Amino acid sequence: MSTTIHWTGDESLPEHELMIAAVPGIGNVGKLMVDTLNEQHESSLVARILHPDMPPHSTLEDGLLTPPHLSVHSVALENAQTVITITGNGQPMTPRGQHELAVSILELATASSTPLLLVLAGLSGKPGDDNIHLTCASQELQSTLNERGISVSTEQPSGGMLGLAGLLVSLSPLHDISSAAYS
Repeated sequence: MSTTIHWTGDESLPEHELMIAAVPGIGNVGKLMVDTLNEQHESSLVARILHPDMPPHSTLEDGLLTPPHLSVHSVALENAQTVITITGNGQPMTPRGQHELAVSILELATASSTPLLLVLAGLSGKPGDDNIHLTCASQELQSTLNERGISVSTEQPSGGMLGLAGLLVSLSPLHDISSAAYS
């Protein structure tokens, strides 16, 4: 794997109830939601995930030039629960890079006993179509969510999911991670 994780402190994630991942995509809706969550609640950067296939665009963060990466934040919610967020300004530009990064994130989720990985992704639709679809890659999770009254789509997104978002969800059963995607 070409993925490296640069920790800002302890080399592990804090205990958490949920991991939320979103990268730029259609409309950047998921990424904007994660950015807002990080900004509106007490959050701290715990790691940066780097991959050589990320777009070669270093950015200023807190006045310092940083390499292209995905940021991993620990977010303290008002109900005293903690969520982990993963987002960035891009994703690897190659299918291999997206696959490697997805596997690295899923290994991180496994190592930290993540109860649920929620991926926020965009979905192109017709003007005025504002439906949101929840999908997953495990019949067990699908049944559990349906039993809780949470509707899981079995028909949308009919064209599938591209990139890192789709790989995170579709590969999650291979890593014993429960995951779902909103699109």
